[in-house]
Amino acid sequence: DYITQQIVSINDELIRGTYSEHDFGAANAAAVKVALFRLRSLQDEYPGEIDCDSLQRSIRNELDKFQEQLMLERGKSFSGIHRHLSKISAWSQEFPDVAPLYETVTQHLAGIIKDSIAVSVEIDAENLAALSFLQLEAYIKNLGVLQSIAEDAEYLSTHALDVNSARDVYEAAVVSMRAAIKLWAGTMSSKIRAAVPDEDKLRSVAKVAVCVEALNNLFEL
Repeated sequence: DYITQQIVSINDELIRGTYSEHDFGAANAAAVKVALFRLRSLQDEYPGEIDCDSLQRSIRNELDKFQEQLMLERGKSFSGIHRHLSKISAWSQEFPDVAPLYETVTQHLAGIIKDSIAVSVEIDAENLAALSFLQLEAYIKNLGVLQSIAEDAEYLSTHALDVNSARDVYEAAVVSMRAAIKLWAGTMSSKIRAAVPDEDKLRSVAKVAVCVEALNNLFEL
């Protein structure tokens, strides 16, 4: 019947507007708002069948859980997150109480971008061989984050995120890495040819090898 159709329509849009791979925009959120309005206008006549307050609470609960999934941990890729940001942005346009969810997510992601840029800028590519393995691993992971931001910069920029700076820093890092890898490769060759049985030198060679392999894997050089 009509009431059931409206409720099913709301639930379908809620799925579409959260974890589904389908697109969801302001028109979809507006459709939910219209369906809720229609149901509310009938609620007094059918109190046993319609509970708009409960429906709205269910929507908000799902959006709260959806927002939590967007609060990325540091070191996690941004790949594809723009699609989910667009969804929660669309909800916020039609449901003002959802706006703080969108603002919280974008502020959180902006903080991660800022920190990732700072980490990359602070470390000179030529000095990576001096880092411990854990420090090197963290640095490479951080560059992977910047890479994911740079690849989706066009879409992420619509959410007022400083993606241009992230892309510039990433691209500069790639140039530095290529130069550093060539330098390290030459250093390794000369040390191996010298064949000096010095433990410190061998440890240095091993660390450089780890750098080269990890960076080649990251940048597919």
